[in-house]
Amino acid sequence: MAARGVRHDRVGYVIDVVPRVTGGVGLLAVIAGAVVLALGGSTATVIGGALLGLGCITLVALIFLIVGESEDRDRTRHPRG
Repeated sequence: MAARGVRHDRVGYVIDVVPRVTGGVGLLAVIAGAVVLALGGSTATVIGGALLGLGCITLVALIFLIVGESEDRDRTRHPRG
């Protein structure tokens, strides 16, 4: 049973929650990476850089997911182009 206000696509993936969670995790990693980088030190620099990089990769992947889903919806609405 679906939660109130959550839409499911044909194969059952939750299409409203995934982008929000992914964006939140990515943003949290970017913020944590910036904070750890600000602390300084060699270990903090490595960990902060890694968190910052992973957060940016997550946000870019989210953008590709959103674009891909919009293209899929467009193809579904206009099957002949």
